[in-house]
Amino acid sequence: ELLGKKMGFNKTKVGKTGMWNEKTVERILKDEAYIGTLVNHKTETNKIKKTCVQMAKDAQIRHEGVFPPILDDILWKQVQAVIDARRLTKPRASSNAKIHRYAGLLRCGDCEASFVAKRRKFDEICYIEYVCSNYHRMGKDTCSNHRIKEHELDNLLYGELQHLVKVADQNCEEVRNIIQTYLSNRNAAAAQAEHLQNKLKELQQEASQKVGYLATHPDLEEILMPDILRTRDEIQDFKNRIAKLDMTELSYKSRLSDIESSKEMLQEIVAENNISNASLLILVERIIITENEDSTLDIKFKLRAPFQSHYILSRNISSMKHAEQVGEGSALADQLTSILEQIA
Repeated sequence: ELLGKKMGFNKTKVGKTGMWNEKTVERILKDEAYIGTLVNHKTETNKIKKTCVQMAKDAQIRHEGVFPPILDDILWKQVQAVIDARRLTKPRASSNAKIHRYAGLLRCGDCEASFVAKRRKFDEICYIEYVCSNYHRMGKDTCSNHRIKEHELDNLLYGELQHLVKVADQNCEEVRNIIQTYLSNRNAAAAQAEHLQNKLKELQQEASQKVGYLATHPDLEEILMPDILRTRDEIQDFKNRIAKLDMTELSYKSRLSDIESSKEMLQEIVAENNISNASLLILVERIIITENEDSTLDIKFKLRAPFQSHYILSRNISSMKHAEQVGEGSALADQLTSILEQIA
């Protein structure tokens, strides 16, 4: 018997009843009820056409705090990041074999092939080594014999993260100072926004009058139409400029909080002195390995957002400071908006 039922001609069907498979596990891992969120409107059924359509996430209705959460938000986000990373990297392994840490993450900078993991043993010490798959399958005619050990990659990545923590810490301080300077000049920004709003109203009235005049004098279309289009472009330009000034103190601090959140996650990973497989998938998008002419390896880490954005943010802040030194800096609000957009 199985599950209280006798095995007979329908044993295949009964055998599958109540059993777990990979889809069952994935559905459990993606169920937001474990963080206390009830999700409605996942599907939409048409009884006339007899169809059931899966709704997009932005069309679904979420009610947070309905259930007592079993998992915290940080752990939940880490699990979702691991699932998404697995889907993007598509690591491969033999049946019932272990998926190695860097499987799917390594790329050869010379031939753009992936790297394969091989178990090695030297002087009674076992280790994992990654080698270019083109060289491994077809020899030196396709690519060079460049390889790297797993523990060497771990050390290099840990050093990269230590450096990134310093960059992130400096970014937080710089952005905090810029925001403080901007907020101390809120009166000037408010006056500028009010001036732009008044000018926008004038342009809208002017455009309305021209359109009305054109309706009663269609013979003047060739003369009035270019002027109307130009006025509409000016209106759109003023709307864009007002939008840049429309970021409130709360939204500024919210963006800063995003930067600090990713920095804190980095600090926690570095403090553990050991990068777990889950943290590796959350942090790293791709590792490019290229062999130089002197047979040394050039290794570049491409991190996932928002971690990679710390490098972009650092470069933008440096460019802004340089522009101020040479007298080419833009308005403070424009600078702030441009910088914070990097981590939106």
